[in-house]
Amino acid sequence: MHQEFSGEKQMMRVQVRESREDCTLLIEGEIEGAAAIELEWCWRNLKCGGIKTLVVDFSGVLRVDQQARALLRVMHRNGVRFTGARLAMADILDEIISWH
Repeated sequence: MHQEFSGEKQMMRVQVRESREDCTLLIEGEIEGAAAIELEWCWRNLKCGGIKTLVVDFSGVLRVDQQARALLRVMHRNGVRFTGARLAMADILDEIISWH
């Protein structure tokens, strides 16, 4: 499955890769505004579809806004694993993971 979401100033692409063990969302672009809503929609649909382990690969993520950070905190608390972050994103994900 391959989805693209583009707004006036932003673009996010989500590719879904499924294996026997898990499902990986490979995200590229910016997770801002309406793109965060689209990411939440993707996550909730996969969760409802019975995916046991969900991994989000941030290798291609350029930026996340506060709305996306809040969503990522919720996703992490619900068992989603994060991987592939570049240095700037790694700092943001460390903050999200350690949020109480």
